[in-house]
Amino acid sequence: MAGKPTIHLTKRSQAMISKICPEIIFYYQRKENYGALGVFELDKSLKWKGAGASQFHALKPVQSENESSSIAISFPNWKGTETVLEGRKEYRKFIQPVLSVVKPDDSYKTQPSQPANNNQSTSLTIGRPAEISQSHDDKLTDIDLSGKWLLKWAEKSEGEKSGYHRADYLTDATWKSVDVPGTVHAQILEAPKYHTKEADWISAKEWWYRRSFTPPVNPQNKRIFLKFEATDYYADVYLNGELLGRHEGYIDPYQFEVTGRLKPGSLNVIAVRVWTPVSYYWRHRPYTIKGSYGAVDQKPDNITPLGITRPVHLIASGDVKIDDLSIDTRLNSDGSADVITNLDLDNGGDEQDADISISLSPKNFDGDKAFLLRSSSRLASGKSSRRLVIHVEKPELWWTWDHGKPNLYSLDARIETDGRISDKRSLAVGIREIEHIDWKFYLNGRRMFIRGTNSYYNLFISEMRRSDYERDIELMRTMNINMIRLHCHFSNPDFYDIADEKGILIWQDFLEAWYPEDRAFSIKAAGLYDPHIRYVRNHPSIGLWATSDEESLENYRDLTKHLEPRLYLLDPQRRPVVRSTGRYGDAHVYEGWYGGTIWAYTKVNEKFISELGATALPNYESIIKFLPDHWPVKDHPDEWIFRKLQISEAMRAWGSPEGMTLKEYIPQTQDYVARLFQLAIERMRRTKYQPSGGILHFHAIDIWPSVTMAALDYYRQPTKAFYTVQRSFQMVVPSFEYDRDTWQAGDEIKTDLWVINDHWFPVPNVTINWQLLDSTGKIVQQGSIPDRLTLGADSSIKISKLNFSIKSTGKYNLWAKIVDERGRQISENNYEFMVRQATSDRSR
Repeated sequence: MAGKPTIHLTKRSQAMISKICPEIIFYYQRKENYGALGVFELDKSLKWKGAGASQFHALKPVQSENESSSIAISFPNWKGTETVLEGRKEYRKFIQPVLSVVKPDDSYKTQPSQPANNNQSTSLTIGRPAEISQSHDDKLTDIDLSGKWLLKWAEKSEGEKSGYHRADYLTDATWKSVDVPGTVHAQILEAPKYHTKEADWISAKEWWYRRSFTPPVNPQNKRIFLKFEATDYYADVYLNGELLGRHEGYIDPYQFEVTGRLKPGSLNVIAVRVWTPVSYYWRHRPYTIKGSYGAVDQKPDNITPLGITRPVHLIASGDVKIDDLSIDTRLNSDGSADVITNLDLDNGGDEQDADISISLSPKNFDGDKAFLLRSSSRLASGKSSRRLVIHVEKPELWWTWDHGKPNLYSLDARIETDGRISDKRSLAVGIREIEHIDWKFYLNGRRMFIRGTNSYYNLFISEMRRSDYERDIELMRTMNINMIRLHCHFSNPDFYDIADEKGILIWQDFLEAWYPEDRAFSIKAAGLYDPHIRYVRNHPSIGLWATSDEESLENYRDLTKHLEPRLYLLDPQRRPVVRSTGRYGDAHVYEGWYGGTIWAYTKVNEKFISELGATALPNYESIIKFLPDHWPVKDHPDEWIFRKLQISEAMRAWGSPEGMTLKEYIPQTQDYVARLFQLAIERMRRTKYQPSGGILHFHAIDIWPSVTMAALDYYRQPTKAFYTVQRSFQMVVPSFEYDRDTWQAGDEIKTDLWVINDHWFPVPNVTINWQLLDSTGKIVQQGSIPDRLTLGADSSIKISKLNFSIKSTGKYNLWAKIVDERGRQISENNYEFMVRQATSDRSR
């Protein structure tokens, strides 16, 4: 290929752009705004000649007559020195190899087409779901190798010397029989010991798993793979004494091809060595990408999970295997939608014909249409890609539970060769688009206010079952949240499936905070990010990516810049990306805990708060299960610190417990935190879109028996904060605006009354009543707003001022209730305060 631009870049300019984006060569005219020519290198084997000069071309050695290559041409918008950014946008359009046909008479637009050598034909069938079926009785092997394994520890690097990996190694009574999947701590210790200091030593060792099995002989198994759904953290995998490879990670699935290494019909032995770093600079930061499961304030420092933590399978395919599958959904201006399936295929045999079929049918709703797209292709040996599009005229969209139904489709992808299934994939698809602009979120084009929480889950995620996730997600949903931030970690597949089904958005974090400023780690983390993205990107519940948390400026400039482009390359769905939470856009606010006062929340003016909170003691029945005889705190500081209580912050915030029993002191701590959350959440909701786009409470559930900021303790018992967040996050809620919780007898008590409506429709003809109750529940005063109101759609409005005085001291509770035109209560909320004896000191 050759080109002759009018003016080309200087060598210095070309070097600068190549450093920024090395896969793109740019030519442009600085004086005239006619755009830029970008040549995108899609084939890494091309040899470029004359790049940066007035003429350029690319050469590739031809290995066979059937081999070909592609060059993509684009004309990005001219934006001066920012033209490179426009070029990046164009590059994303050419991830799949295409040929571009330029039509000079059509405003110089490019129109992509399939490569000429594809020999691809497609047909689309639309019918009733029962008529669109891909039921085939494939007989490919899929053996679950979970179950009983043998487990033994060794000092690091010693197990292999002892032959633990060898096929002929003879185990003895020192090997423990355990159930896989599982975490080592829970496999060798009983509850609750694995949550105590007795478990500290486990993470410092390497652990060896072994099992033997005899796979069947199956002539349809052209290719065989040993698949691990997850291991934690480093894993060396041996089959019959041969090292298959090493994996680094804690949640992402991986596999090894064992065709030719496995012995069907004979005894085979798998050995797996797992270990995790424990010699570290500030809690594993330089060594792992485990996020909060590697280190976080809420986790016991020396209890770091490891093991074969999800099932193990022996799976088979024909010659052609689906290496990867990504889904994109696009909404069109006419109300229709396109479901785009991108397939990465691997043909381990000779060049051959293959039939690809994609079916799309209703999964959790009644629909009268299903779709079956068939495509026939000639596949060369090796890797190739295909892009198939199903056009849906009247799609049922995926919505969050508070704004509609989370409609899901079932998508089945199959590859057939010689009339037999070679490989297949199935997944749920939600047709939707999500965006955020200036920290305002838009779902399917509709602006929505985010009410959410942060979540960690169990310290040992191998112990979480689908029923556990169903319980926990429902508990969080009852707090009236529409978003869960997976705080600095990825979760098990069941979690994402349930979030899809229940209509809850997921803010997906990757790394934890405060990594060392190290270029080598940046590059390593970026490489390890890819399988995590592929792991969850097809879930409609994923609403936002965040690459890291609370990073320094240097890491923001380096670490997150290595991570961010991986999302643009691997996620076709155009989701929002946040490079580092809590630093450069959204806020992490801990007034009233790490310094400051809770009353600072009355004036907070953030666009988005993704973390805020403070610690309260769990309920008495829960705390005595793991701290049964450790009161007062000052007499047992080590045990309270082990259970993650931040003692100095707690005593400053809660006040002295002197002279109080533990049972008496707990309500004081919970009252404090409940007040904090009400102030912060309702302030953000009152300033909806002016500028607030949402708020995420921190955090939902304790990951082990501990004393942290969770609204639900490890035993799933709610604290007072749980109920406060629940009320403050109601879709329609009355809200008192106040700046103190203590008044003096005889003062004129003043509070503004607001009403917030998060529905996308107005709520007509409501009545608002209020009552003031004393500590016995007796009504002291009451009244109502005289006029019926219609609450505007997606609105926040101040409707009244309430002024009254109280002469008697004590605790009081001011309630407001919203009643609809039929007399049914829609919601209620309260303001708790204390009236004390008047003194000369009038300060609050």
